[in-house]
Amino acid sequence: MVDSHVDDLSVQAVPEKSFENSVGMKMVRINKGYWIGAHEVTERQFGALMGLEAMPELPRIAAGRPSRQPSLDSDYPVRYISAADALRFCAQLTASDHEAGLLPEGAAYSLPTERQWVQCVADIKFWQEVTAASIIKLSKDKNCYKDLRRGPLQQPSTVGSKQPNRLGLFDMMGNVSEFCLDWYSTSGPAPSRVIRGTDYSDLRAEYWCVSNRYGIGGPRSPTIGFRVVLAPRKTKGTPRPRKSSDSAPDAPDPPPIN
Repeated sequence: MVDSHVDDLSVQAVPEKSFENSVGMKMVRINKGYWIGAHEVTERQFGALMGLEAMPELPRIAAGRPSRQPSLDSDYPVRYISAADALRFCAQLTASDHEAGLLPEGAAYSLPTERQWVQCVADIKFWQEVTAASIIKLSKDKNCYKDLRRGPLQQPSTVGSKQPNRLGLFDMMGNVSEFCLDWYSTSGPAPSRVIRGTDYSDLRAEYWCVSNRYGIGGPRSPTIGFRVVLAPRKTKGTPRPRKSSDSAPDAPDPPPIN
């Protein structure tokens, strides 16, 4: 089971090998052979590569009440997109970063596999505290996005509004749920990718558990976004602008872009 790795303290960040890519996204090096985005992909980053027209208009939150619309200046997580949209973004970002000379040969961005996502949650003790009885206590904590007394939030927060986990990753606790590369279901008219994590809108205790996973096909959701991983085939040096003497071990083949 992928969840068996969530409390594996051998999963560590390698800060000296982290870097910032061509859209200003901080990529954190993980000692298991890949980099992962410190934050969920923002509207600003998505729009910089794909164009504002690629972000669908957000529906109204309530009758007569307009919602905030996507913006190229926004650090809210991009949402109302499909997993296919996310993978197209990854392919475009791969091309952009190779053109800028930021990536080792053969490296590619993709959605995290489910195993990679679970590895990067990192804080098993924190997750174990999230029970129905402790939500009120945790809602006061700077890591949490929910407050049981006020009810669910109406929209996500800007990325990085709360504190990071021990790997330096933000919003693994919530904000929006995130697409993974693995298939949840390939049957039916709308195949779906695995979705992990909880989001700003749901107070059900079971959705706070790290083992929560689901899939969705068809309509795009206001509560689902994504973050990226970078997995090189072979790394002869850490991505620029780090010095070439700071070598990194070989890493596995990148996940397929499809």
